[in-house]
Amino acid sequence: MNFCTYVRSAEEIEECAKIPSIREVLLEPASLALQGKLSLQMAQDLATLAQTHGLSPILIWDIELPERLFQKSCDVLHQIDLSLFDGIRVRDLGAARYLATHHPSVPLQLELEFSNHNTRSIRRWEKAFSNLSRIILSPELSEEKLTEICKAVTTPCEVLGAGPVLLFRSPRPLLSSVYKEDGTQELPEQIEVLSSSEESSHREFPTIENTHGTSMFLHKDLFLLDKLENLESCGIHTVRLDLRNFLLFQDGGGENDLSLSSICALALSDPAALKKAWPRKTIAPFFRINKTTAQFHRLKSHLCQLRDEKCVATVLSHKKGNAVLFAYQDFSCDTSLVLHVPKGEATGVPPLTCRSLHGQPLKTVPAGTVFLASPLTRARNGALLRKES
Repeated sequence: MNFCTYVRSAEEIEECAKIPSIREVLLEPASLALQGKLSLQMAQDLATLAQTHGLSPILIWDIELPERLFQKSCDVLHQIDLSLFDGIRVRDLGAARYLATHHPSVPLQLELEFSNHNTRSIRRWEKAFSNLSRIILSPELSEEKLTEICKAVTTPCEVLGAGPVLLFRSPRPLLSSVYKEDGTQELPEQIEVLSSSEESSHREFPTIENTHGTSMFLHKDLFLLDKLENLESCGIHTVRLDLRNFLLFQDGGGENDLSLSSICALALSDPAALKKAWPRKTIAPFFRINKTTAQFHRLKSHLCQLRDEKCVATVLSHKKGNAVLFAYQDFSCDTSLVLHVPKGEATGVPPLTCRSLHGQPLKTVPAGTVFLASPLTRARNGALLRKES
């Protein structure tokens, strides 16, 4: 299994170079990355050092990008020697399009952790970017879903193996105002606290504020390092280790003797011991199965479940003398149909008298057509016509 991790110093790169399972290092300039602390020059120097040690340096560009910040970020990219990096990792799809258009030779790593949890959308993004070299999948996907996605795409996939889980993100500075109320004059570049509420006073959520806004994380770390064989069977190419704030918010305070090299070694040899020694409580709530959508069908109208291969049309509006419908599939106007209304009632419908919007008689209605029909008794907007006996 291949690992990648974030680095912020030459010492960390030296350590990564001694670990055979680490192939990539992630570099975060402060001007481009949400948790970045590196200057542009430092990021480039570390990228050069990483390459001399046989590591692949990846530039992180994951900040929120309204138009003003997007233009500013593009100016920052012009100041960077992109040839020093073996890829750029982005979260914003506009940034991905910009890189595919203006820097097509630079490998693109697309972060889809907070969106696009279905196979169809991920395949579409794979086709949209010719320079795509990595897809970063959500930690909320089950083992079954990860397997389905990895089989459906040809691009190598990555998932978070261990690290904090982002709960809340805001571009606003939500912590500095509290410091100012307390009379603190000089604020650090990055404010790091444990936050709680009256409803969850027994839980302390790691919260970080910097120039890009405020991020709050779950009080437990995601931990999948004891499931590496399963991840490999799914088709996962790389597992990411997020140790940026590893000891900052550890349970109970104090120090921990786990280093990056010992974490990688234990992950491959004794993951149970590693999980036990982890400085924070751990979870893996979605890997086995994700049941968060199990009750969605109860929230939807029963008509949504009837939009299948038997459904031929839906009522857009119904007034005296005319019904306006939209055809989901081709059907003959002399077909006997059943009308399903939003309240759950179903009634048989005699063969329809159909006309185009220009008043021309129709014998067959093509799919995707808006057409007029003879009055439908008890019809309502949103009602469905289905082929049923």
